Amino acid sequence: SLCLMRPRLHPFPMAILSDIEMSGVTTLHFIPSMLSQFLKYVIDHQCAGKLSSIRTIFCSGEALTPSHVALFDSVFGDSPTRLVNLYGPTEATIDVTFYECPKFADLVEIPIGKPISNTEILILRDDHTRAAIDEEGEICIAGVGLARGYINNPEATKNNFIKNPFGGSGRIYKTGDLGRCSADGNIWYRGRRDNQIKIRGMRIELSEIEAMLEQIPSIKVAAAIVENANTVSAKIKAFVVADESFDAQNARDNLRRNLPDFMIPAEIATLPMLPKTPSGKVDRRALKQLVSEGSSYVR
Repeated sequence: SLCLMRPRLHPFPMAILSDIEMSGVTTLHFIPSMLSQFLKYVIDHQCAGKLSSIRTIFCSGEALTPSHVALFDSVFGDSPTRLVNLYGPTEATIDVTFYECPKFADLVEIPIGKPISNTEILILRDDHTRAAIDEEGEICIAGVGLARGYINNPEATKNNFIKNPFGGSGRIYKTGDLGRCSADGNIWYRGRRDNQIKIRGMRIELSEIEAMLEQIPSIKVAAAIVENANTVSAKIKAFVVADESFDAQNARDNLRRNLPDFMIPAEIATLPMLPKTPSGKVDRRALKQLVSEGSSYVR
């Protein structure tokens, strides 16, 4: 059975808990940032017992971080419940790789894992040759799950769905995502080709900053953006939803114990909630719009 949340109640953890308990839900699918807020609520209110029916939690849509996994372990560590990280774009009819997170593994990064059945993941260089083990390249997807293309947009279809360079009549989809494949066959996400962030010549991963911010007890959820990316005036700005004990300077001091100086946000702003896209992801365009409009967010 598929149990749908009652309309407009999915932002409220107590409503999620109530529906889980009422329907005996065994499987959940969360965006990682939403999972984080939900599990923090469960821990703060000591109501993990309401989740006894859960056997599997799938996460996709955003990067799953070690801090997310640590929260999961604190709630489900002694149970058989599984946490599975998924990756995939719409053009491949969504998820194409999976990684089951081991309990209490103390991972510093979470891979997106290995391809699902009937799917092949290729890590390709710019010349469409295969990247070596641990060499970074573009994540490309082959298999039965590929879409036919973009409706009424033949140019985009031609550019992104190309003939498989390794023969046969099949096609591959060029995701625009960067990744590498380790010797054990797991794939590690490395960000977007068209959105590589560099500050003073150093490449950064905004998700690392967000993960460190979310480990600070006063911060519930965090998102980071770069203003004037890839220019000499590039600056990192972070947005957080936090409680009354939050102090921006203390947060920066905390980050400095774990991150290099070039990854410390120039500004940390508090918001009552982070803007979300219709699919529930953090709306980074909306955050950048706040910056460009000079909105009176709290620093």
